[in-house]
Amino acid sequence: MKLGKEIAKNTAAMLLATIIRMSASFILVVLVARKLGSTGMGEFSLILSLFWIFQTIASMGIQPLLIREIAAKPEKTGEIFSNAAFLSICASVLMAVCMVGFSVIAGYSHNIYLATYWMSATLVLSTVSIVVQAIFIAWEKAELVVVGMTWESAFRLGVGILVLLNGRGLIALCSVFAFSTIISLIINLFLVHKYITHFYFRIKWTVCKWLIRLVPTFAGISIFNTIFWHVGMVLMSKLTTIEQIGLYGASMRIATVIKLILQSYKVAIQPVAVKTFQQSMAAFKSFCERSLKYIFLLTIPICAGTFILSEQILELVFGSEFVGSAGILRIEVVILLAYGVTLVLATFLIASRNQKIDLRVNGVSMIVNMVLGYILISRFGILGAAISLLIAMHVFMFQQLHFITKNLFRLNILVDTMKIICASCMMAGLTWILSSIPVLLNILISAMFYIALLFLFRSLKHEDIRDFIQMRKVNN
Repeated sequence: MKLGKEIAKNTAAMLLATIIRMSASFILVVLVARKLGSTGMGEFSLILSLFWIFQTIASMGIQPLLIREIAAKPEKTGEIFSNAAFLSICASVLMAVCMVGFSVIAGYSHNIYLATYWMSATLVLSTVSIVVQAIFIAWEKAELVVVGMTWESAFRLGVGILVLLNGRGLIALCSVFAFSTIISLIINLFLVHKYITHFYFRIKWTVCKWLIRLVPTFAGISIFNTIFWHVGMVLMSKLTTIEQIGLYGASMRIATVIKLILQSYKVAIQPVAVKTFQQSMAAFKSFCERSLKYIFLLTIPICAGTFILSEQILELVFGSEFVGSAGILRIEVVILLAYGVTLVLATFLIASRNQKIDLRVNGVSMIVNMVLGYILISRFGILGAAISLLIAMHVFMFQQLHFITKNLFRLNILVDTMKIICASCMMAGLTWILSSIPVLLNILISAMFYIALLFLFRSLKHEDIRDFIQMRKVNN
């Protein structure tokens, strides 16, 4: 099956939105690291982890559910939105209170405690924005996501820089997050009203009950997955020092840049995966294999290059204080290889209405990471957290592969994958040879060499690019 121009448009839009958000977030993180040091970085990383855990619980994993249902029944958009927004507001207010309460019970520092007040307000606002963004994606108008995210990121970055340069700390920065989210939500609501539907807030208990019946599985998937990613940070807050968390957070932030790009692709293919499943199993299988190929084209060379340049990258971005976390960064980029696969496979499990399998996979993997995390962090500190996540991620991936192979189809991607691995290894050799030159120049030369090798091995063909950009919409 050929990727259509709508997939290309939506992927490009989501990628642009991700780049904008990622760039703003990354600049702020760099400033936090350089202005507040490893202690400030540790506090900031911890408060963000708490935010993501409680926001995920508040949002109930509702976005993929809304995307699926609205894509199938666009005429129900206004009704679904009103009731989904109502449920999200109720849940997010409750979780905002729980977030503040957790910071008290955990005995965190006064700075972190006060920062949770601002981040709890951000939690309520951003949860409603998740519902709105689901509408844009379901209607295949992902470009509208870019608008609100651009204004949010611009405000957060501009004011955040002023706050940090003026010597303000974590609390002031978290207040900026809250105000930027207000701006984003107002813009998103206006765009829904103008381009999608004249929404109205009319609560129908039958619709609420219908959503509540569907939510538990999706909520469980989302909650388990978020705890899977952030439980290590919470464990480290009690088993290590805040400075160690800062080192771990710096290396994790580098990996998060790639995670966000992968997530943008996942979001873009969600509605198309639903449609290809309705079309035929052959089309569904073909689209899955091609989606995995594009993920491998990105993650394998990044893993190879970052493994060699980890110290230089950390010093360039965060300063010499953070070079000690290079080993953590190497483990985290290896994790990205499996993570890219899990994102694609999760999308196809949900599209084929096997979300209960995805729930089980997430639950088992979360428990593995929690148990291993406690054991390994107690013994090896932040290195134990990274190793625990690495093992749990592969447990995650192999569970998905087993179910898909047994119940849906057998994936056939070995030939393309071996070509990508070969090109990546050759690129890594060049990266190592050029390791004495400036790191950004090294990355540029290595990337160009890798792309040339892909064309030479015919792993990336001209028709692939043409199909991705120009082909007519799938399922027209």
